[in-house]
Amino acid sequence: MRNVTFLLLTVSALAAQPPKVFIGDQITYHEGGFISAANGNAVGTIQASTRGNTEQVKTLNKVCPDVVIVNRQEGADFVVSWESRTYQETPWGSHQQEFAVYKANGELVGSGATHKIGNAGKEVCKIITAKK
Repeated sequence: MRNVTFLLLTVSALAAQPPKVFIGDQITYHEGGFISAANGNAVGTIQASTRGNTEQVKTLNKVCPDVVIVNRQEGADFVVSWESRTYQETPWGSHQQEFAVYKANGELVGSGATHKIGNAGKEVCKIITAKK
């Protein structure tokens, strides 16, 4: 009888593991600037930057304590593709945060868009915790 009890405890402990989530490496490149020319003279500026997924990781970690965020896709239960834009980069009528959540096998389980990163994190968390 002891062996059966131990086996049941082991199975229930494995079932209680929180889902592992990998947030895809969305390193994006942004550039912008202007040039003005008059009377044979020109002036201008250009700015360029790259942006990683650190804000998405911090946000999901804060708003979704029921998941474990991992930095490798191997072994993850869910993969999140999450794009963030600044207000200036957002087309009229569009959202600053767009995301999609996939199972490890590549099956889409949910997607959405919000204006604020915190709301996006909450929506991603709802999708993941509903499917675990």
